Amino acid sequence: MGNEKGPSEADGFIACHGLWDAQQHSLVQDCLDRIQHEQITLIRLIWCDTHGITRAKAVTPQAFKSVLVNGYSIGAGSWSLDASGGRVFQTFTAGGGMGLSEMTGSPNLILVPDLTSFRLATWAPGVALVVCDDYFRDGRPFYFSPRHILRKALAPLVDRGITPLIGLEIEWTLMRLSDPGAITAPEINGPGQRGAPPACLPAEPGFSYDSET
Repeated sequence: MGNEKGPSEADGFIACHGLWDAQQHSLVQDCLDRIQHEQITLIRLIWCDTHGITRAKAVTPQAFKSVLVNGYSIGAGSWSLDASGGRVFQTFTAGGGMGLSEMTGSPNLILVPDLTSFRLATWAPGVALVVCDDYFRDGRPFYFSPRHILRKALAPLVDRGITPLIGLEIEWTLMRLSDPGAITAPEINGPGQRGAPPACLPAEPGFSYDSET
């Protein structure tokens, strides 16, 4: 795979807009080699919306070669939804319901992979993951991309030579009991004693647009 001819990197969207640094360019062949050696059959292109929900598109190794040159086109639909998947912006009106001319008509955006994040999905054999940045089709960073916003917020620290360390604390996960009427004595336990966890299900098992999972 690494020796096959693909689209010209120099003429692509990524190169034309200068969206990769030298490190990113140097990782292209490494990613292609890993895809071949690890027998990867799908690569998930992951992005994060404003609610922190990961979304993804899966592409084949052959299609990924094009992604490494021109990025991957996605609809802006996930940016018009609330955390439950309900539409809150009228994207097919002037300004996309956001007062922004660029958002009229739910335009397509371009995902550009961050190759430093390329890794195997340990829970899904034959699948790799790569986190992406979102751009308008003219190469400008997408306004609502959490990665762009965080990068901009950290820029003053980077300019001062400060490297921030950021940790994630997950407070809780909302679930529902699989059988609310079947709580048993071991699950209740005694005073001051933690009970056994009851059987649970996701709070909402329904469809989520472009969900990574």
